[in-house]
Amino acid sequence: RLVRQVFRSNRRFSSSFSSTRQRFTNDSQNAIQSFIGGPLLAIIAIGGGYYVYETMKERRNRVFIEPENRKKIVILGSGWAGVNVLQNINPEAFDVVMVSPNNYFLFTPLLPSAVVGTLQSSSIIQPARKFCKQIENAKVQFYEAACKDINFSEKKISCTDESGIVGENDTFELDYDYLVLAIGSQPNTFNTKG
Repeated sequence: RLVRQVFRSNRRFSSSFSSTRQRFTNDSQNAIQSFIGGPLLAIIAIGGGYYVYETMKERRNRVFIEPENRKKIVILGSGWAGVNVLQNINPEAFDVVMVSPNNYFLFTPLLPSAVVGTLQSSSIIQPARKFCKQIENAKVQFYEAACKDINFSEKKISCTDESGIVGENDTFELDYDYLVLAIGSQPNTFNTKG
């Protein structure tokens, strides 16, 4: 009989303790969510609204030039500098041409991860034409060719198609008003061993 009384009182205590703990946990979670959730949601909404406002303000302030009066910009290279210029240029004010022997952009900081198999190689390579298509209302032309000669006095460049698929004309010339040299550089180890 004594064992039964102890068992009943222990069962009552454990059930009342678990219901109190559950009620406290639910109340504290609701308090934390209401304390953090409301202001956090307001900050996110205000930040998103500000981003949309600034983006639209930038688009309104852009200069539109008729297509026949636009200056022509030629970007040599599809690396970091070339893609950065391409993404930050006003496509409504210039005709843009990109010339590069590589038809892709390689994200070099992730190259070691691709070598050891952590990432697929397709994760670190983006086609250069994709960047050209992402610019709204722009007709960016891309040529997979290497620039062999620059004539600064006549503002012309001579290019040669060095891809695996070569047509009848493997050399051509392009004129420009502005030339962006974003061809990169070759690493030099200065004959340091190791």
